[in-house]
Amino acid sequence: KVPGLVRDDGVTVFESQVVLNYLEDEYGEHKPSFKPATPKERCHMELQIRIHDLYVASPNCTAAGFSHSQGAMYLSRAWHGEARG
Repeated sequence: KVPGLVRDDGVTVFESQVVLNYLEDEYGEHKPSFKPATPKERCHMELQIRIHDLYVASPNCTAAGFSHSQGAMYLSRAWHGEARG
């Protein structure tokens, strides 16, 4: 899974939203913030993350040209053939 963050205690944390929240909680006193300043902007950011996680990088993406892993969503026609491109 990408992205991944290795914390100082050796634990690896995955998922964009989880990593973002951890960094904000751990280092939030340092500015600028990782998150937008207003509730409306944060709402928009969180919606974009959910859309990506559910509809773009989901293992349920079986449409032509898509793969089942987040790191390789877009497949080339030359490498994977006509059925995937």
